[in-house]
Amino acid sequence: MSMFQLGTLCIYSTKVVRQQSGRCSDFLKLFLNIDRPEVNEHSKWDEVLCGNISNLKQKTYFSSSRSLILEYHTASKSSGHFTGFRGTFKFFNQADFRNDGHKQLGTQCSYFFQSSNNGTKGKFFSPRYPQNYPKDSNCQYIFMGHAKEKVIVRFQNIQLDNRESSCRSNPDTVRVYDGNQRDGKILREICGIHNQVDVMSSGQYMYIEFKSDHYHESQGFAATFEFTDDANLYTPQPPPQKNGETRSSSDNFTSCNMKIFSANAKNGTIESHSYPHPYPPSIRCQYELEGQGQERVQLSFKKMNLYYSGGDPDMPHGCINQDSISVFIYIDGKEILLGQYCGNKSPSQLMSNNQRMKVVFTSTSQSETRNVFGFQLEYNFRTDFGVQGSGIQDPRKGCLFHYNSTSSKVGFFTSPNFPGQYPPYTECNYQFHGLGKLKEERVFITFDDFYVGESGCEKSTESDYVSFSNFLGSGDRQLPRLCGQMNPGQVIRDSEGAFFRMTFKSNHIYDATGFKANYRFVPVNEILTPTMPNPEPETSRGTSISPGTSHDHVTVVMGTVYLLFLTVIFHVL
Repeated sequence: MSMFQLGTLCIYSTKVVRQQSGRCSDFLKLFLNIDRPEVNEHSKWDEVLCGNISNLKQKTYFSSSRSLILEYHTASKSSGHFTGFRGTFKFFNQADFRNDGHKQLGTQCSYFFQSSNNGTKGKFFSPRYPQNYPKDSNCQYIFMGHAKEKVIVRFQNIQLDNRESSCRSNPDTVRVYDGNQRDGKILREICGIHNQVDVMSSGQYMYIEFKSDHYHESQGFAATFEFTDDANLYTPQPPPQKNGETRSSSDNFTSCNMKIFSANAKNGTIESHSYPHPYPPSIRCQYELEGQGQERVQLSFKKMNLYYSGGDPDMPHGCINQDSISVFIYIDGKEILLGQYCGNKSPSQLMSNNQRMKVVFTSTSQSETRNVFGFQLEYNFRTDFGVQGSGIQDPRKGCLFHYNSTSSKVGFFTSPNFPGQYPPYTECNYQFHGLGKLKEERVFITFDDFYVGESGCEKSTESDYVSFSNFLGSGDRQLPRLCGQMNPGQVIRDSEGAFFRMTFKSNHIYDATGFKANYRFVPVNEILTPTMPNPEPETSRGTSISPGTSHDHVTVVMGTVYLLFLTVIFHVL
């Protein structure tokens, strides 16, 4: 049965049904999990809708089988004018939502996917997709390729209940591991809503785990997978040259493209054509960098001398119609311009938000007679996210660093890629472990540099932020987030106990340099109660601080698999 639309039911209204004094007098019952098109007084309904369209927690509902029933109730007496509801419906082919793997016996939603030949591909879903996934889901998806193959997974739609801003604390999460079990390195932690996320293994195995709690559900995810060997990851390329670089076969003034793979070399240089001699005019050179596993691409500008006709090349104002270097990253499957650079002014080091980065150099016809030598860039494929300091990285959990009092009483740590701009969609956790019991210690954190996101840290703004918690697995609502800019030493955070956790999280806006912070473990009996100035009050919504504010520092002490056939969509006219 192919997908087709049977029709549309139209009842014009801006109100779905009537709601009086907080209870539903008129309402609409939805039966989503029935096989036969019939219900009675004993049938279990799944949703009750009433009130305004804005009150609905979702507007699209799916059946789990071939039937869906709406039961409309009105009170015997009605006051006022209520126009009811309008919806559309559509039938789908059930085969479009079947997992292309082998389900493990005795499990709710765990599947094996095995490569039968190179290029094996298919699809997989969260349980009940496109219905909402059930409460307390615990699903595993295990991919097993042949030797020399890799696994490429593309999440095409992700909608997970998102009550915590940190994926590490969020109960509904997808975790992707590099290997055939969950003790491998984490390639990606996914929570919230995304349009597209691509993940590639470093070897022949990949392990994906999806978990939800027992409170709220969302639609889940739809994803595709492919097993492919290294030779088929891209279109055929000429033999690799030094530093893992591959040049285009017609390497001349009009073709200077390169593909650079971390499997061949973890670092190297990219130079303009004929460097350090003048580069030719009217060329476009493209350099694609591809890492593996949890690697990020870090790019540093070592030399840059490009023709610039718009004024002072040391202080260029705009790169339109100029010789330029453009750097691109990939967010939700889309190519995003990270920055465009021209003249002689090099940017700080840059970092990708995943395994890929692209660099494009373009010269104009005007640069033909100019004596400019071009550029020299240095690239590194990094698994430490460019975090500096004395922490010990957990190799299995991505950007997670531990700081132990038994190793060092004092030290420093930074945001990813510091002092360059931190990458978007990145979360890093820093965990501090002091001594307990008879030699109990507290953790103190101060910032030498701090520029994270914009002013306004409350959750509704989705700003980049730094947060703190006395607990390992959850946030601490008594501690406000930090964002914006502040002076050195302006903010101090201290723990209530021997353990302290700090989380850094960025969104899709790439516009700040992050932080450099110092930590120290102090015995409880050596802590003095400071004399405080009169700081501006902090609230649980977050703290935004800009240079020149009145408080020089703040010390805060904390207290203690189903088949789909039918969809119904409600909307406002």
